[in-house]
Amino acid sequence: MWKVYLLAAVLVAPALVLSALGWGFDPVELRATRPLVHRNGGFAGAASCATCHPDHHASWRQTYHSTMTQRPTREAIAAPFDGSDVVFFGQVARPHVDANGTFAMDLPGPSGGRRIAKVAFTVGSHRYQQYFERVVGGVDGQAQFRRLPVLWHVQERRWLHINGIFLDPDRTAWPGPEDGAVWNVNCIFCHNTAPQPGMANYGRDGGSADMRFDSRVAELGIGCESCHGPGADHVAGMGNPLRRYRSYLGGNVELHVVDPKALDKERSVSVCGQCHGQRLPKHPSMMRTILETGPTFRSGDRLQDHVTAISRETTIADDKPAFALRFWSDGTPRLTAYEYQGVTGSPCYQRGKMTCESCHSMHGKNVAGQMKAGMRVRDAQHGNQSCLQCHAEIGKDVAAHTKHDTAGSGSRCTACHTPDMVYGVLGVRISHRIETPDAARDAAAGRPHACTMCHLDKSLRWAGAELRRMYGDQFEAPARRKDRAPIDLADSVASVLAGDPVQRVVYANALGRPDRAPGPQADAWVALLATLGDGYSSVRYQARKSLLAREDGPGSLGYRKDIAAFDPFGSLMPDRQPFVARMLASFPDRARKTLRPSPGQVIVRLDLQPDLEAIVRLLNLQDGKAISIGE
Repeated sequence: MWKVYLLAAVLVAPALVLSALGWGFDPVELRATRPLVHRNGGFAGAASCATCHPDHHASWRQTYHSTMTQRPTREAIAAPFDGSDVVFFGQVARPHVDANGTFAMDLPGPSGGRRIAKVAFTVGSHRYQQYFERVVGGVDGQAQFRRLPVLWHVQERRWLHINGIFLDPDRTAWPGPEDGAVWNVNCIFCHNTAPQPGMANYGRDGGSADMRFDSRVAELGIGCESCHGPGADHVAGMGNPLRRYRSYLGGNVELHVVDPKALDKERSVSVCGQCHGQRLPKHPSMMRTILETGPTFRSGDRLQDHVTAISRETTIADDKPAFALRFWSDGTPRLTAYEYQGVTGSPCYQRGKMTCESCHSMHGKNVAGQMKAGMRVRDAQHGNQSCLQCHAEIGKDVAAHTKHDTAGSGSRCTACHTPDMVYGVLGVRISHRIETPDAARDAAAGRPHACTMCHLDKSLRWAGAELRRMYGDQFEAPARRKDRAPIDLADSVASVLAGDPVQRVVYANALGRPDRAPGPQADAWVALLATLGDGYSSVRYQARKSLLAREDGPGSLGYRKDIAAFDPFGSLMPDRQPFVARMLASFPDRARKTLRPSPGQVIVRLDLQPDLEAIVRLLNLQDGKAISIGE
C-alpha cells in the first residue's frame, strides 16, 4: 500500500509545483465553473493573486470591499437567523435556518398569506447587510435576484425594515417579491468585480417581472481586478519564473496589470470613481451594452471616456433635472457614492495633485475607512496630516491659519474644509469636496455651514461677520436664509426644524457631537426632542442618537431611559405624537436642575417652557412635499 501512496506523491508533487508557478493551470478554474462566476475578458479572480502577492491579498481580504457580496454561509451571515419574530408596522418576518441548513425568511405573502424566501446571497458587511432571494427562472438556469424587506444593521445590531435605512419618508408597506430592488440591474454594478448583467430581453415591453438575465461576475465582491484590471495575462506572464525575477530586478517586462499609484491623477481617481461616483452611460446607446455585457470601463482608462458623472444639472428623457436633490443647490454632493464628484470638484484636485490615493489605501491597516497611517481625520494627533502633506507651510503655524486653539476641533482641517454634511446609510459623513467656508453662499444655497456646525448656538449672520473679521472683506454676512427661517436664529436649530430632510439629518447629527462648541443648550434639547416626531425615520434616528449622546455628557437631563426605549423606525405618527408631547411637557422641570435661561433662546421661553408656537412656525417652513432622494 505504501508504494501506491509513494507513486501518488511522485505524480502529484510536480503538478503542485507547476500550479504554484502558474504554468498552464488556472488556480481558480474550478471556481469559474460555479454559478454567477465568469472568466471573460481576461479576468482570473482574486485567488490567482495570492500565490505571488500573499501580503496584498491578505490585506485586501480584511477589507469590507472583499465581503461586499457573499454566498450565504455561516461565516458570511452577520444577522441572527434564529427564528425570532421581527415586527414592523404590524407585520412579522422570521429569519431562520431550515432543516437543510439554508438561510431563509418567513415573510408576509400576498392576500394575507405567508411565503418562504431563501437567501441567495448577501450584500454588505460593514454598516448593514442586505439579503437577496432568487425569484424567477432565467436564461441558462440563472435568475433574477431581489432584495428582501428586512436587513441587519451591523453597527446597531438589530433588524431594520428596508423603508427605514435610506433617506425616505415613512412608508409602512412591506414590499413583495415583485417590489424589491433587482440585483441584476442595480447592486451588481458596484458590489462585484467585472459585472455582466446579461439582460436577455433588453428593450422589450413589460414590467420588471418580465426581465430575464444570465448574470455573471468575475468575483463576488470588490476584488483585486476591480482596481488592477483583468489579471489573466499577468498571471500567465508572471508564471514564468525567469520573467518574474527579471521584473523584480527592474527589467523591461510588460506586467499586463494596472498599478493605480502609477497612473496620472485623472486615471487614478477614475479607479475609485467607477463605483464611488454615480454615473450614466456616456451615450444613451451604450445602455444596452452595459445591461448585457457590463460596464466598458477598465482600470487605467479615463472614466469620463465611458460615462458621465451625475451632477445637479443632469437630465434624463424629459430634459428635467433628475438628480438635483442629491446635491446641495450649489452643486456640492450631499449623498455618499458621489465622492468622485466631490474630489474632482475640489481645487486640490483641479489645481493640485490630490487623488484618492493621497489619503486612502486598500492595503493599509484601517479597514473601516481605508485611511493611510496618520491620515485619520478625527485623530487628535494626526487629524490634519492628510492636508499638511501638501500644505506644509500652514503646518508651521496652524493657529495662525485657523484662528482657533490647536487643541480643539476648530483647528482640524476637515472641520472647516470638508465638514460632515453627506448622508449615507443612517450616518453623516465628511464631504469630499474641499472648499472654504462661506456663510453668505451657504445661506443662499440652503446647505450646512462649517462654522455653525461647530458653533451650534450661532447664526449664519454671526458666522459671516466673524469670517469677515478674521479673513477679510471677501466674506459677507448673509441677509436671508433659503429656508426662510429667521437669519439671526441659531443655524443648528433653524436647520433641524425648518430644513429639508438632508439639512435636518445633518444638523440632528451635529447637535450630538462631543467635539462641537457648546450649543444653545435649551433650544438644542427642545429642537431634538421635537425632531423625534419627524416624518423621516433616518432623521429621528439621528435625533435620538444625539439626545443619548447629550445624556451621556455632563449636562444630562434624565431622559436616557425614555429616549433609549423610543424606536425611531417602527413607530407610527399616532404613537410618536403623545411621546414627543410628553417629553416636551417634562422639559421645564428637568431643565431647571441643569440649564440656565438665556435671552438668546428662540423656541424656549425664559421660564424654560418650550414655545410650541415658535416650533410649529419653523416646522411649517419645511417643504411639505415628500422627498425621496435614494442613495
